[in-house]
Amino acid sequence: MIGFVILHYITSEYTIKTIDSILENVKGEKVIVVVDNASPNNSLDDIKKHYTNNKEIKYLKLPKNVGFANGNNAGYQFIREHYTAEFITVLNNDVLLTQNNFYSLLEESYEKNHFGILGPDVFSMRDGRHQNPEALNNFTLADLEAKRKKIKLKLRLKFLIFLKWKLKKVKKVNYKAYEPTFDKRKVTQDDVILHGSIYVFSKDFILNEDECFYGKTFMYMESYILYYLAKKKNYNVIYDPSIEVIHYEDVSTDISVKSKYKKAVFTLRCLLASTNSFIELMRQDELD
Repeated sequence: MIGFVILHYITSEYTIKTIDSILENVKGEKVIVVVDNASPNNSLDDIKKHYTNNKEIKYLKLPKNVGFANGNNAGYQFIREHYTAEFITVLNNDVLLTQNNFYSLLEESYEKNHFGILGPDVFSMRDGRHQNPEALNNFTLADLEAKRKKIKLKLRLKFLIFLKWKLKKVKKVNYKAYEPTFDKRKVTQDDVILHGSIYVFSKDFILNEDECFYGKTFMYMESYILYYLAKKKNYNVIYDPSIEVIHYEDVSTDISVKSKYKKAVFTLRCLLASTNSFIELMRQDELD
């Protein structure tokens, strides 16, 4: 049995595409939990109407926007409490599965690698990059403190951000410009930081962890904190390129925050809050 968590916000078009890709490519027993992060429109109702009488899809409507980590935690906890899942896949609502043997590929990878957390080959339709692994090394406490200083400085000088976006001509993203290509020569890697658009948690993780993400962030830095906690608890974190997805990237934030300047400032504020949380976590571990 496999579970999927899709965090939904505002844009039903891509959430429906994501659900369709799961229904088309995942055989066997499954549940898809759509978590609506307090969308200020009727988009969840549109999704429900699209999948009338589909018992494989469940819906959670949160009373307020709790951010990326806790929104996904709500869906993860729902599956964990109501189902016995071998895997729980947490993916953005702009990530599409592309292989019709997704489930069996996960089973094969688990047999070979006994992973706690897996990341597939993620092809970005925004710029044609392969987004996994995101990084090979995590931040140190000194790195985070230096990062915090830079973010604070940027926020103090945010009028420069305004000038940047005022003068810059913004090109519309052409998702049709890229044809997904996956390099079969790539090899599985362990002990790497995975891109935040999709994670697969195995039963090794699910049986022991009440949450999939650290709940003291709203948005950003989740991948680095997840890796930090996974290594602390000895979970095997792997990148497996035999599993492939495509990612349209930033669809919800692009729609909800039209102004590039406002989006940049919002990102910096979220980064600062998440960096503070990560520093607090590391410092507490040093004391324990």
